[in-house]
Amino acid sequence: MSLGVSELTKVKEPRAHGVLDKIDYKIISLLIPGFENKQISRELGIPLSTVQRRTRNIIRNGLVEVRIQPNFRRIGVKKGLLHVYIKTGEIKESAEEISKLDGVLSSSVHVGNSDVVAEFVYEDSEQLIDSIIKIKRLENVERVLWSEEVFTIPIDSDNIVRSFRKMWNNSPYNKNGNGNSNKYNNNNKKIKNGK
Repeated sequence: MSLGVSELTKVKEPRAHGVLDKIDYKIISLLIPGFENKQISRELGIPLSTVQRRTRNIIRNGLVEVRIQPNFRRIGVKKGLLHVYIKTGEIKESAEEISKLDGVLSSSVHVGNSDVVAEFVYEDSEQLIDSIIKIKRLENVERVLWSEEVFTIPIDSDNIVRSFRKMWNNSPYNKNGNGNSNKYNNNNKKIKNGK
């Protein structure tokens, strides 16, 4: 997957607002399975400083998520989801209010069943009930449903790379439009002649 001299001279910094070029795409595809910058540099045949700068910009521009949090289940804390239904159109404002409550790890606006989904942690049923009561007391909340996480099935990084590749191939930001011609094996190595 080494880049030729002509491609290397075209290496530019990732642009803001979610626009990726082919180099950014390749870097992200190698970051997902856990490649370090030195490995990415060798794999792509581009200078380490370029990979470091681009990776920094990719992260700074929010084009990938880097999230470290405790394994709550292993330390004896329960984790679940709160599905919040909002009466009025003030969904974003309600999600922001929910995000400020103790124990809430994330609060996101959804389209479909519930309006706001909040990921939260709690030690016991009393804490859970207190959290639900606080949310129900918010002005625009109609109702709250909850579910408790029992366990998480780890997703293979190859599946994430395949999903990312599929989205990239269909993306208007993929200027080359030739993403479908590149086939990779499970080790993210390019397969020659479709074999």
